[in-house]
Amino acid sequence: MRPSLTISVPGTTLAEHFSQEEILEIIGIVINMNVWTRLKMAEGAGLAKQATS
Repeated sequence: MRPSLTISVPGTTLAEHFSQEEILEIIGIVINMNVWTRLKMAEGAGLAKQATS
């Protein structure tokens, strides 16, 4: 079964252009980017807090 994930083009789904394996890879990359960004933001907040102490 293919997921029905939509992209910004109305009426077009990722499943129309990518295999299920490719869609899962895209999802994994996006999640990893989100986690990495949050970790870097937390590091920056920690460094800024240390600098003001």
